[in-house]
Amino acid sequence: MDKIGRPIAFSMLGNFCFLLTFLFIGPVPFLPLAASKGLIQGMMAVAGVAYASLVVSSFSRAQKRVLEMGFSDDIHTYVMISGQGTKGSSKYELLFARAPQPSLF
Repeated sequence: MDKIGRPIAFSMLGNFCFLLTFLFIGPVPFLPLAASKGLIQGMMAVAGVAYASLVVSSFSRAQKRVLEMGFSDDIHTYVMISGQGTKGSSKYELLFARAPQPSLF
């Protein structure tokens, strides 16, 4: 991605791939497709490409901005950026994904 140098285009590609995934998987009335194992597996592959595009482009944009702020271009900067992304996703999981569920028993 650094050779191409268009992280916003990769973000747009990722969002478009997610749009396709949810259009084909979700029940939309104007696409008369029956859910099948092959369709679901294919759309999960497209979702993987979408997620990868978004993560890589976000890291690239964050790295570019941090370098513009005067940080050095070395492994310590990469670890800091990666750690902030991990911290953000972990905080989301802690706050929202593990909300207490009512007991069934």
